[in-house]
Order: sequence, then structure tokens, then C-alpha cells
Amino acid sequence: SLPDAVREAARDTHDACALMFALLLDPKDGTVQKKQLGQVEELFGEQMAKATLKLSGEVAKLDPRAKLPVADLAIGALRRMAREQFDSFTHLLETLAAADEQIDLFEFSLSKLVIRHLEPHFSKQRKKSAQYYSLKKLGHECSVLISSLACTAGSDDETIQAAYDAGAVHLAGATNLIQLPAAECGLQELDQALGALVGVAPNLKRQLIQAAAATVSADGYLQIQEAELLRAISDSLDCPMPPLAIALDTAA
Repeated sequence: SLPDAVREAARDTHDACALMFALLLDPKDGTVQKKQLGQVEELFGEQMAKATLKLSGEVAKLDPRAKLPVADLAIGALRRMAREQFDSFTHLLETLAAADEQIDLFEFSLSKLVIRHLEPHFSKQRKKSAQYYSLKKLGHECSVLISSLACTAGSDDETIQAAYDAGAVHLAGATNLIQLPAAECGLQELDQALGALVGVAPNLKRQLIQAAAATVSADGYLQIQEAELLRAISDSLDCPMPPLAIALDTAA
């Protein structure tokens, strides 16, 4: 279902960069978009800015559910960029995401996807060994994880509570959980929590992902924002997305 221009761009290193930048262009605020294109030109030149603008028209036609898979398709081509370009590329992704002075869920998810799949290739760092073999001391981080997913899963108290309960039961014997309000489990808090949870042993990561999947699956539907957040969490913990026996709803 992808436009030919998007599929072709995902296979070419230069155009794959432009495609990623296009995914981050502000579709509503012309002033912000102009600022972003200026940032692209400053770091990658006029041709990259033109390619980004051209692809932004194709990106605007995409089903929102296709955006992260499109980024996934581009990873192979992005691995072929020069090592010295990688730092500029990741810096520009962060700059474009912050251009409107706030990071939204898609921008957060996209950055996690890129970091997980590209950073090991360019940094050549060895995987760190596990730092935690128990979740007992990570109760706050686990609470942020499940609470943030529950708040994303519902807009009313009853739905949020049901989602939280569905996820919390998977961690009940492992640590002490506290349900947090939305104000205490935003993307910044979640990012900090994931920074600690990435250090747990593989079997505990599986347990966390199972709990996360149960949280978003509680109502039987997977909304776009739930899918993006679950993908970001999976990427942050260096785990594959779990299989979900539920439908991806088109609700925003």
C-alpha cells in the first residue's frame, strides 16, 4: 500500500535520510516546517532539503500506522551511510523532533527505533551485561512503565484502571507497583525509567514486555498511539515486539 516514491526512497541511502527527515516535518505549522528545512539544509545541504520537502508530500498521504514500518524499511539503507554522517544524522533527528519545542509519541518512538537499529552498527560497542537480576529495586521504573501505557490506552478512569490492572498482574510478584497519574509518567519520565530497565536480565525483559503487551491489550483493541509506545518500549529494551492477538484500531 506504500507509494512507489516512499518504497524507492527507503532503498537509497541519501533518500532514506530525506525520508526520515520528512517523517519529522511538522505537517500543520508552516513556520516550524520552514525552520526544520533550514536545519536540514544547514547540516546536509540544499539537495537533501529539497528531497525532504519532495518526500514530505508522499509522507503526508501515508496511513499513520505505516510510518514506523516505513522507518523500519529504511534502516538497511541508513546503515550504508558514512560513519561521520551518523552523528550528524542522529543530531538532526533530535533537532527536527524538538523544533516545535515538544516531543510527541511518534517522534519518541522513531528515535528509539533508529537508536536501537543503527547505533550498535556504527558504535561497534559490545552489548553490556545485565546489571539487575531482580525487579525488586526497580518498582518505581516498573510503575512508570505500566502507568504510562495505561494512560495511553484510555481517556477515562475506568479504561485506564483496567489497562493498568491487566499489566500490573504480570509484575505483582516481582516488585511493588504504584499506579501513577499521567502527570508523573510522561515521555520524559518513561525515557528515564527505560534507561534503568534496559539493564535487567533477558528473562526480566521478557516479563516486562509481556506486562506491557497485556496493558495495551486489555480492551481488545490496539490504537495507533498504543502500538507506537509499545514499539518504543520494545526498541528501548532491545526486545522484539510481542505477538498480539488483537486488531490494530484506526482510532487516533
